[in-house]
Amino acid sequence: MIVYLLRMQAQHEDPAFMKGIERRVACRSFFLETLWNYEKFQNVGFVYCIHPVLERLYPDPEQRKEAVQRHLEKVNTHPLMGPFLVGVAARLEHQKGRSAARSYRVPLMAALASHGDRIFWGHVKPLAAVAGLLGCLYFLDSVLGSVIFLLVYNVPHLFVRGIGFGKGWEKGLGALAEFHSPRVEMLIRLMSRCIAIGAGVATGLLVLRLGSLVHGTEAGSMGPWLSGIMVIVAAVGFGLVRAGLAVELAIGAVAASTAVAVLWL
Repeated sequence: MIVYLLRMQAQHEDPAFMKGIERRVACRSFFLETLWNYEKFQNVGFVYCIHPVLERLYPDPEQRKEAVQRHLEKVNTHPLMGPFLVGVAARLEHQKGRSAARSYRVPLMAALASHGDRIFWGHVKPLAAVAGLLGCLYFLDSVLGSVIFLLVYNVPHLFVRGIGFGKGWEKGLGALAEFHSPRVEMLIRLMSRCIAIGAGVATGLLVLRLGSLVHGTEAGSMGPWLSGIMVIVAAVGFGLVRAGLAVELAIGAVAASTAVAVLWL
């Protein structure tokens, strides 16, 4: 019996112990908000996500049934952070025991929800919206804008779903530090700048298209040139702000480019 327990412990410490689970958790995380309710929020969807992990951690059916009942407590986090939550919760339960995992769960859910809101709702989704709008304005009568929007949003969101469980299981609570790494902070700053520049360019393109409709003409061959000028002016205006000059100068530069577009029409 002792030899069996030692073998089970060694197997649980093997990095390949959770091989194949990451893909299943990622796929099941799309159903995290299934049967959402006002009493315990995402608890049913969370149990559906973590069930393949429980099958691996608790081969005994009675122990697994007890674990399922334990994880049916209140769960409320960002929907895209589900795989991270499953990975970290499973690691805590495996390493520190059931009581420790329960005590860490509430602050863990709050931290992941905060990171998810900041990255996806605050940056990725606005960036996708601006990119899609630019595509719609520049390529009229085309579905390219919709395609750009779906790509810009879904590529990072699917990537995070795919790696979430693996990172959570590998690093435990240390996985939260990944969201404060220099690489993530750099990407967030880059997205913020792209959103600002893209919004300015979209404003200019909208004026250009509206002017064409008012005059009953197409933007013509000067459309790409004016779009390029707007990109340059928006980038220069953003650079002025970053250099510490007055925000009013940047606003004036963008307004001037818009006025040039109107007068050109």
